[in-house]
Formats: sequence, C-alpha cells, structure tokens
Amino acid sequence: MHKKDNIKSVVMYMEPKGFVPEDDHAQCRGCMMWIKGDDLCVPHGKKVNVTGDMTCGGYAEGKPHGKKEMAMESWTPEESGLEKREVRCENCYYGKEKGTHCELIEQILEKFPDTYEGDPKIKPKACCNANHKKERGKPAEKEDGPSEGLKRITLIKIMQEA
Repeated sequence: MHKKDNIKSVVMYMEPKGFVPEDDHAQCRGCMMWIKGDDLCVPHGKKVNVTGDMTCGGYAEGKPHGKKEMAMESWTPEESGLEKREVRCENCYYGKEKGTHCELIEQILEKFPDTYEGDPKIKPKACCNANHKKERGKPAEKEDGPSEGLKRITLIKIMQEA
C-alpha cells in the first residue's frame, strides 16, 4: 500500500508564520521577494509592476528584502498567477465557517480517499494555490459539475498515475 499524500501540501496550503502581520500574509507586501519602493519582484523582473496588494503562486512569507539589481524575469505574470486581490482563506469561495473549513479539501478527500489524507480545517488568514474568489460565484462548469479546483486536483492525480 502506498503512502497517501497530504492534500494541504498538494494545494500548497500555507498558514502565516509570524514573519509579517497576518493581513500581509499571501500579499506581495509580505513576500521576501518583493522589491519595496520600486514595486517590483525579483522573479518577475524589472518590466512588471508589482504592487504590495498583489499576490502570486510564488509567495514566500518574509519581510521584503529584494533589490532591484536582483530582478531577473524568471517567470511571467501568467505563469505565476500574478493578480491584485487578497487570496487568504477568509476571502475564498471554498472557505466556509468564516474561513475555518475548506470545502474543496473536503471534496478531494471524499473523491480520492485512497490517494489523499488531511483535514479540511483551515485558518482564515492562511492561503493556498486553489483559492477561488468569492465574487466569482460557484466555481463549476454547470450546477452539478466538479469545481475548477477539484478538476485541477483530478488532473494532478491522473498525471501522477501516468
């Protein structure tokens, strides 16, 4: 029998570690790669304006200490998912019970019980790469279809088995 993967590591769930104020968690202003004062980011390079209220999938909690001369264009905004919004669990469609329970993690654990393990309990100020903005409404193709997040996890599972 193979070891089950922790679902929170698959979606890159991260709780605040205390290096920055909790309201800065998951935002560029709380990322060690942000170049404060220049509104740049080390991996996004010198051509992409990155403000403190933005976020991306390359978030690394810590006080910003990037320098302009370090900027290197390692990834594009499309590759990193750069966008201007707060992606913490408290702002996510899946974050139920005031951002303390993740409906997506619950769905994944139910659909793939032999593959994933974990707990759908989350913290409101935490974040993950499956975040879905509440204002977008139900993240599904049709009313009874799978959510976008569940489709992504299903794809990951298929790729792991290939």
